[in-house]
Amino acid sequence: MKTELFGLAFEHATMSSAVVQIMDAARQGKSGIIVTPNVDHIVMLQDDADMRRIYREALFRYADGMPLVWFSRLVNKNPLPERVAGSDLLIALCKQAAGTNLNIYFLGGNPGVAELAADKLRQQFDGLHIVGIRCPPFGFENDRAETERIIADINSRNVDLLFIGVGAPKQEKWADAHIESLNVGPILCVGASFDFAAGTTKRAPLWIQNIGLEWVWRLAGDPVRLWRRYLVRDSRIIPLAFLSFSIHNTSIVMDLDQTVRNELIRTISNSINPKFRFRRRLKAMAWEATIISSYVLKGILDFLVSALALLSLLPLFIFTAIAILVENPGPVFYYQIRVGLNGRHFKFYKFRSMVVNADKIKHELAARNESKAGVIFKMKKDPRITKVGKIIRKFSIDELPQLINVLKGDMSLVGPRPPLPAEVLQYTLEQRKRLHVIPGITGLWQVSGRSDIPFTEQVGLDMQYIQSASFINDIVLLFKTIPAVLTGRGAY
Repeated sequence: MKTELFGLAFEHATMSSAVVQIMDAARQGKSGIIVTPNVDHIVMLQDDADMRRIYREALFRYADGMPLVWFSRLVNKNPLPERVAGSDLLIALCKQAAGTNLNIYFLGGNPGVAELAADKLRQQFDGLHIVGIRCPPFGFENDRAETERIIADINSRNVDLLFIGVGAPKQEKWADAHIESLNVGPILCVGASFDFAAGTTKRAPLWIQNIGLEWVWRLAGDPVRLWRRYLVRDSRIIPLAFLSFSIHNTSIVMDLDQTVRNELIRTISNSINPKFRFRRRLKAMAWEATIISSYVLKGILDFLVSALALLSLLPLFIFTAIAILVENPGPVFYYQIRVGLNGRHFKFYKFRSMVVNADKIKHELAARNESKAGVIFKMKKDPRITKVGKIIRKFSIDELPQLINVLKGDMSLVGPRPPLPAEVLQYTLEQRKRLHVIPGITGLWQVSGRSDIPFTEQVGLDMQYIQSASFINDIVLLFKTIPAVLTGRGAY
């Protein structure tokens, strides 16, 4: 299974499934280059045709960067499940290879670093066969004699997994140029992973990695060398991401062949060229910043508010869970499959406000649906709702677990409500436009009467929100939600 992103077909893989894929390839003696693109690599590919070809022809491509994982949730129905960092992949593969007959070779790193990394890994994983280590001199890729010595050494050791850590794009281009001469299994391009494994370079704490700010940690540790990469070159990912998002969310372009669409993304992104005159570039960046700022601010607001709200509301969560269990024993939480951005399905969380077998009873009550449009099911006196359920519905307490959906990136604080798949099947073409933005917990129709509003008017209010969406409007709607919740109007 693949996830299309920025013109590349990424493996839809977790760390564990990536290790299984690579180990299977190594056991089968399957040769090929494995890459772990991050934001810097995506930017690099826009100007380097050779690198684009190498990445597209790679045996496997794993996303090394939380920003790529988050962005995949916006533009792809099959988003990346998690980050698969090259540095973590090195450790995980060594752990899996320990005690087997697989031979590993380290090529790259500063003098003594790969040896130190190998020693630490052997101590950590008993039975690990690192059969060769070589630190090539600077400029080795242009030295035919040195290259021949390296290839001869690797081929003499029956290597099943070859790790190359000399930095992108040097490592990928060297592997591509000599793969036909190398008698090895998978070749993994792992950048600075030897430094991390050896402990000579300290990685960011896990919580910093998980929020996508490892680059800030690395920049703070080596600002002289890395400031241009992170602050100048990699800033091109912002307009590139915006263009990619726009294209993936334009109905006309979505009808194009996948290859044509990816080429269109690449062509447009190439127009954002650092060779433009400074003044022209400055104007372009100002335009990009104006458009993108609302998306960035919205994402920051969603993350901060949902995280703080979940922490502060923990006592209420516990009290509600106990009340639900006392009245009607069963699961505390209830989840449905809902339809999110671009039709992607996700688990939608709520506190259970109905009896345990509510979904089965719904079919018996279908004839009593009070929703005028018939697309959604609503009853003011729904017999499935428990006593506790009536209270938590009236004050929208049952909706609070959706803050987890916001934190995961499935939803936003503000936006159209995510529909059920069965409801989407009944949508008109106009109503399907609701799926072009990320769904939310609250929105225009939620603060205007909630379930008292007919479905067609709900759609109209959602479309009005989409056309006038802005960070300020989201703030206003959040404040309007407070009295709507306290009065309980339209909540049933």
